[in-house]
Amino acid sequence: MVGYTHNGYRLWDSQNRKIVTAKSVVFDERPQKPCNCEIPNLQKMPEEDLAKEESESSSDEGTDSDQSSNSGTTDKDEEDPAKPSTSLSDQPRKGTRKRELPQHLRDYDLT
Repeated sequence: MVGYTHNGYRLWDSQNRKIVTAKSVVFDERPQKPCNCEIPNLQKMPEEDLAKEESESSSDEGTDSDQSSNSGTTDKDEEDPAKPSTSLSDQPRKGTRKRELPQHLRDYDLT
């Protein structure tokens, strides 16, 4: 199944290599046989390895910064605007608009 349409389902026809629309579709919901595929090990990397990768990526960015310095911008210029935005996102947003009761609720005590 590829998706839905207003009058049915959108299905992939692998033989004709086209998307087909059908209303009456029966899905095979039986459990599939388990796959004997190898799953990569996704364990956490030690912090030392992460630090090495970050330093390598920053050295790669250093070559990019040489190119960007030729265009007139530096990494410091790019980092400075990002710092205030992260500090603003940490603070909860407060409304500055003056709130008033609607006219139809002014006759009632809403305390």
